[in-house]
Amino acid sequence: ISLRVYASGRLSSSKADYFWLLYQTVKKYLDNSAHLFLTNADLISEIVKKDVKKLREIKAIILNRIYEDSQMEKLILAMFNNNLNVTQTAKAVYMHRNTIINKLEFIRLETGLNLQNFKDATCLYWLMKIK
Repeated sequence: ISLRVYASGRLSSSKADYFWLLYQTVKKYLDNSAHLFLTNADLISEIVKKDVKKLREIKAIILNRIYEDSQMEKLILAMFNNNLNVTQTAKAVYMHRNTIINKLEFIRLETGLNLQNFKDATCLYWLMKIK
């Protein structure tokens, strides 16, 4: 049995069209991949290599509840401005370090991207910068 697994973040059950669009995008960009376990980071990396404009279409799907949360966007950008250092970011955004860690876990659950992992962080950076 040939089995391939794609692990994503959370998807809203109220937006079934998001699932369909994500499924089509995964099929288009990752269908020929030799890997058996794929993530949102793999999908974003392939899209950036082939057609960066396609990120606009899936940005809302992958970011989920973070997409319209300006506080989370500021936190993510602050993490990049502080070289992904939690302590420096906490000082920059006037939050406790543990609060930042909790928010990073929320981001990981929502998006499937771990901001403290370099590959995931670069993918999240691409998502945040695409307009």
